[in-house]
Amino acid sequence: RSQAGTATYLTPSGPLTGDTVPALGEAVDACIAAGKTTLVLDLHRVTLLGSAALEALIAAHGRLTARGGKLQFAEPSTLVRDILIANRIIDAAAAAQHAPHTVHPFGARPVFEQRKKLGDILVEMGLITEEQLAKALGAQAPGSRRLGDWLVANTRLTEADLLKALSRQTGIPCISLRPGLYEAAVAALLPKELARRLRVLPMFKVRDALTLATSDPHAMPVLDEIEDRTGCKLRLVLASVEEITKSQFDA
Repeated sequence: RSQAGTATYLTPSGPLTGDTVPALGEAVDACIAAGKTTLVLDLHRVTLLGSAALEALIAAHGRLTARGGKLQFAEPSTLVRDILIANRIIDAAAAAQHAPHTVHPFGARPVFEQRKKLGDILVEMGLITEEQLAKALGAQAPGSRRLGDWLVANTRLTEADLLKALSRQTGIPCISLRPGLYEAAVAALLPKELARRLRVLPMFKVRDALTLATSDPHAMPVLDEIEDRTGCKLRLVLASVEEITKSQFDA
């Protein structure tokens, strides 16, 4: 534990999973007992965060804010940063803009453009032209494939760029899915055959919220089925079908 101005820094190390998590809560409680309620977790030595650690962070934030304090984060690795973003513990847009050594506040503040149509966002981002959008809209018939799918199939638009535009439209973070960004025990909450059919991957479970990777945030029948199966509220993350499929086999 160290002090920098009014902030108290805690520097955990290694993977924060399973048996290592209670020590974090104890350290936070010791700070509160000493009247130190502005805490910064220096995460540069932390290699991994599991669902239990994420729940502990949320609980610690609640105890601190109840006493007029706050919990912040510094120096996460790229993997740890993406875990925090996926679970809405830090804000994706703010994290992307911050310079090294920046302290990240707790909580996501998504800015999205739900009133804008996806095609207009793609044009604004320079990913397609007005002419390509008009052609795509003209080619679509009732009940046909969605606009984004048509554009990926018939233009140079990539799935990765489509997901970035969907993220901008919906405020759902878009990440590169890889080992460490999901827990095998959580992935197993859905049978593999079902997860493959629905093209999703459960990543983390924190309290009654399930963080779920999907390439289609508008597939309401799919999302409703998963909520019914798991009894959890869904916290969505955008990822490519290829990455989801690979992770399903690896989990």
